[in-house]
Amino acid sequence: MKKLWVDTRWRSKTRRKENRRRRRAARKAKHPRSTDPKPPEMPRTPPMDPKAIRSNRRPVRPWRLVSVRAPAQMSLTCSPQETLRFFHDLDTKAIRFDRVFVDLESVEELTPDAILYTLSRVKHHAMRGVVFSGNAPADATCRELWVQSGFYNYVNAGIKTPANPDILSIKSGVQVDSDVAGLVIEFAAHHLGLNPEGDLEPAYVAIVECMTNTLHHASGNPKRPCEWHVIARRYPATGEVQFAILDSGQGIPETVRNTVLETWVTRPLRLQEDFELIRSALTSQGRRSRMGQRHRGRGLPKICSFAQAGKIRDLRVLSRRGFVDIGAGVFYDLPNNLRFQGTLLAWSFVTA
Repeated sequence: MKKLWVDTRWRSKTRRKENRRRRRAARKAKHPRSTDPKPPEMPRTPPMDPKAIRSNRRPVRPWRLVSVRAPAQMSLTCSPQETLRFFHDLDTKAIRFDRVFVDLESVEELTPDAILYTLSRVKHHAMRGVVFSGNAPADATCRELWVQSGFYNYVNAGIKTPANPDILSIKSGVQVDSDVAGLVIEFAAHHLGLNPEGDLEPAYVAIVECMTNTLHHASGNPKRPCEWHVIARRYPATGEVQFAILDSGQGIPETVRNTVLETWVTRPLRLQEDFELIRSALTSQGRRSRMGQRHRGRGLPKICSFAQAGKIRDLRVLSRRGFVDIGAGVFYDLPNNLRFQGTLLAWSFVTA
């Protein structure tokens, strides 16, 4: 009985399989495949630059190594126009080419803020696959600051950063880091002979407020916060300690809360300058916060009040096209083609 059941089942399965085979053969006979040989593939050509096509110029060669020469005075706080012109050239060539050589040999004056912005732009373009190379300044003082700033620790250059008691190397992060703010305060207190908890407490609050603004406002999207970079340096000749913090966000003019008049009239028609928005964000108490909460939007006004009270000095703010120097009372906008990507705040610690 068992053998008969197995044989019956096997014959049924074989019959179904044979029927499927016949149906496939009938479909192939009804729709035969083409036996013509495939046409030969055309050789691939490198894509042409749309700008070159429109202007009938020679197409761009992405593999070509181009050079960008830095100015003699490389400082965003002292010479913003000349320095941003150099970075504009760097951004333009990094977009069109895949290999860029940054020539810093002619730099005679260098400030920490320019190092931070160089790191920010290099990291931005490196994410797109651009390969950077370069040299250090020929000037001994500038070369020492460039090498010992910690710049090479972030660009995989394979160069060890020697320790220097007069330079607090670059620190980076995304969240509010009180430990990094404490390192900056301890560095300033050590060189200025001040009490970290008493004399430099306003400066500590200012640094934390800068990190908080970067976390909540810089990117415009709380789920994708921007990165901040800080650096500090002591000048042996004067004993001054200079501090700078930079973020790679959209900038203060793009992230502040606009009024109804600004939303519908002044901003669309470009009747309001960027420095006016920065100055308004520094002086308004919570009215410029995009968060819409009463206890928010007091970070920048608090930093400005510290500068006006003399607790920190030489406060300078650079964002988009606006440049604001609180100490000197200088406010102006840069040319349209020179836009700072992000926000920079720099100040000096008070010695007494």
